[in-house]
Amino acid sequence: MADAQIDEIHYPTGSLSSVEKQILDEYKKLAEQLSTLKHELTELNNKIDLQKAIDSATRATTTTDEKQEEAKKDFIVQLRALEQTLSMFGTLFKSSVYKIFINNEENIENGGLHNGDTENQL
Repeated sequence: MADAQIDEIHYPTGSLSSVEKQILDEYKKLAEQLSTLKHELTELNNKIDLQKAIDSATRATTTTDEKQEEAKKDFIVQLRALEQTLSMFGTLFKSSVYKIFINNEENIENGGLHNGDTENQL
């Protein structure tokens, strides 16, 4: 989710309990942090790819260079796995927020909640 999309998320504050508002605010903060982490990982991947291109263009391959190259490849593989995990976490995060909105809409359609029912549903 892009930063602009995160800032554009608005929810009907009048129909949400304070707990739901707090949860959605925390989800928004988490989404912003995940977005920042994604950008940092992308920059790091780009730096690694650039360094790899520079290294392969400027030096001859030796045993030490091969070990460094293998270490870089392993690091890139680990970063890709982390990126996939974060992507999956982001998808789960989005589905959780979506479920909150759906539950809220259902509660509004069913005539609202009685006091104290919100905490039991979360």
